[in-house]
Amino acid sequence: MKAVRNNLTNTVLGAPDGWDEIADGECVDLPIAQAHGVMFSYWRPTLLDRLRVAFGGHIRLGVFGERHPPVSIDTLS
Repeated sequence: MKAVRNNLTNTVLGAPDGWDEIADGECVDLPIAQAHGVMFSYWRPTLLDRLRVAFGGHIRLGVFGERHPPVSIDTLS
């Protein structure tokens, strides 16, 4: 999947403070829409992503850190 900008995008998150690309890997910028204490990022699935889900594949959410924050996953057209 690829993070995308849309008409709601109003900021971009960069790597967190102290991120070490050699130790931690690449951290690319993430465009988000932020309002009222909620951040949304928007993703466009590739053809392969869509085929995997259509044939029973799962959507995986990765959260880095020691605690799982409140999250949501949905779809928009």
